[in-house]
Amino acid sequence: METFHIPASSVAIIEDGQVAMMKAYGLASVEHQILNTKETAFQLASATKLISATAIMTLVQEGRLDLNQKIRHYLPELPERRNDMEVLDLLAHQSGIVGSTSVQHFGNSGSRATDGIRLAGNWESFEIRNRLWFRG
Repeated sequence: METFHIPASSVAIIEDGQVAMMKAYGLASVEHQILNTKETAFQLASATKLISATAIMTLVQEGRLDLNQKIRHYLPELPERRNDMEVLDLLAHQSGIVGSTSVQHFGNSGSRATDGIRLAGNWESFEIRNRLWFRG
């Protein structure tokens, strides 16, 4: 890590759905000399777009997800305002949801998937497919 000037790193190995190993290395804050821990949250930014797109397309390839299906087919508890939203709209950043990079936690309405989406964006702002919204 020192050779490549990487201040912190965390590794988790999941085996059969269980955490087999989890370790944290380096400093979470170089400036304040705060150690990285297993609880340290990292800003992933756009790295998640590639992971999400790969996961979605894998599910499509397996026949478990349809890009043209309405999103409420998979998440019926979403607001009715988004009845016409399709999976492809989310993948193509044209869902009309204005994102937020300031979300620090997830809500607790009973549906973890819905809480993440609800808190991550403003569902009421724009029409579906009306504008391309991409925050790098």
